[in-house]
Amino acid sequence: MNIRDIVTEYLNTHGFDGLYYSAECACKKDDLMPCSGDVFANDCQPGYLCPCDPVECGEHDWHIGATRVEPAVAADPKEI
Repeated sequence: MNIRDIVTEYLNTHGFDGLYYSAECACKKDDLMPCSGDVFANDCQPGYLCPCDPVECGEHDWHIGATRVEPAVAADPKEI
């Protein structure tokens, strides 16, 4: 077992979606530490998958952050 395995197990056990470092970078569990752990040792934190605005975010459509964002639930047309 290596550090990547240990971190993945922790993320899974506690319901996290990946890691993030401030607003600068993030990685999902399925592509953990693509930075080779350069930042990881001191600064990455576990976090939750969050949607983002494609206009503001450019090349990606997700973020990892400290707060879990629940998906919006569409209203039942019968209740409107």
